[in-house]
Amino acid sequence: MPNNAENEVGRAFEYVTIQELMKNISSRGLVLKLTQRAIDSNIRDKKHFDNLDKDVQNNLEKGSRAFLKWIESQNWLNSKTEIELDRLPDTAGVEGDPTDIRLTLKDTRNSKEIRNISIKHHHSALKHPRLPRLPDQCGVKDEQLKKEFNEDMDKIWEEFSIKAKNLDPKATKFSQLKEKDSEFINKNIYEPLLKRVCLFLNENANNSINAKSFFSFLTGSFNFYTIKNEEDKILIKYFIDIKSPKSFEITYPYKSITTFLMEFDNGWNLSLRLHTASSSFIRSGRLNQSTKFDVQSLNLDKVIKIEKIIKE
Repeated sequence: MPNNAENEVGRAFEYVTIQELMKNISSRGLVLKLTQRAIDSNIRDKKHFDNLDKDVQNNLEKGSRAFLKWIESQNWLNSKTEIELDRLPDTAGVEGDPTDIRLTLKDTRNSKEIRNISIKHHHSALKHPRLPRLPDQCGVKDEQLKKEFNEDMDKIWEEFSIKAKNLDPKATKFSQLKEKDSEFINKNIYEPLLKRVCLFLNENANNSINAKSFFSFLTGSFNFYTIKNEEDKILIKYFIDIKSPKSFEITYPYKSITTFLMEFDNGWNLSLRLHTASSSFIRSGRLNQSTKFDVQSLNLDKVIKIEKIIKE
């Protein structure tokens, strides 16, 4: 399924999960308040849900009901009087907050509890960060270091552009270059970019402060639960009270020239695979520096709790 179609299904799953939550909250006689952006997101995503095949709709509805069954087992709504429901924009993830749905639970004493929920349809990636913000993601404050890193990124792309023109003067898409040389992109984009990234991380982030910042960005800055929809079940992943790392070891290449491994001293092993975020390296006559990481945990079931809830 193309990325845009996957995104639409993901938004549809968020929408139907919200609807199931709203029904459950109302049935309990609790006060329900929606933020304006939650209202706006629901209106937008209803269209995505309505455009899906009935079979897909039914599967998402079963997933949302399984999630509500889990919420009831956790007693989230017991003894509560008011629920505020918010939906966070995708831009929150850029800052390290993976939350899609935020519930603020109030009781008779007006005390508050926050529940952060990340909704995923099929994919298991933790993050899809782009390269230029790497220094900020690591919490690096030195403006000179940031400047040098991004200048090196630009230089690698400029050298790639020159070599691409020599290989095929008319090419504007990565696929055209692969047809001429299957290893061209690996050798001239992925390898030099990743070597520079690994050097930056080892020199500037392999300490207790910056390792923690980068790890928190990749895995989430807040306590949250991920709800992953699968064909016959949902997975509840507890990203709760995760111990921060103080250092890491990098292995590059890891299984592929496009990927490196980070082994953090808190037991987490993350693979970061670099890939192009666009099919074109030339867009509107200009160089399109479009790459991002696919970040996966290689041992997630060893470092956090994961529950399976069978759909009914």
